[in-house]
Amino acid sequence: EALEYMRQGEGMEREIATSLNNLAAVRLRQGRLEDAGALVGEALEIYARLPEEDAHHAASFATRGAVRYRLGDYGGAAADFGRSMHLTRRFFGENIEYAVAAANLASAYEGLGEPGKATEHMMLAAGLMEKWLGAEHPRARRCRASADRLAEKPPRGT
Repeated sequence: EALEYMRQGEGMEREIATSLNNLAAVRLRQGRLEDAGALVGEALEIYARLPEEDAHHAASFATRGAVRYRLGDYGGAAADFGRSMHLTRRFFGENIEYAVAAANLASAYEGLGEPGKATEHMMLAAGLMEKWLGAEHPRARRCRASADRLAEKPPRGT
């Protein structure tokens, strides 16, 4: 209802795009990938028309990356997660969301069969999670375990 209300006003593009992404994230968690993809696609179209990038833009790339990843489009997911990382760093620095984007990018690279890039990004994510949350935090431990697992994978073609 709030989204429809905002659509009636003027100058609400950023708020509309943010709301569309929030709805897309809910649909993604519900497993409604087609709906999530359409909503985040509309959000990204709005962001593309804005005169400058927005801090919330990174979240929309992360959401579309997650949709693409779950659909098996690892190349598209990697591109979106990379863009999310770039924008997150630009607006917020190397924070927890940056670490999450790095871990997501690592998963996409793993799906693409690129263990070197996957390891590099998961190591980055693990280091940042440990820095901000502590080495014993469950999220940090999961990232470190994934980084160690990836580092043990043989290179492609061996």
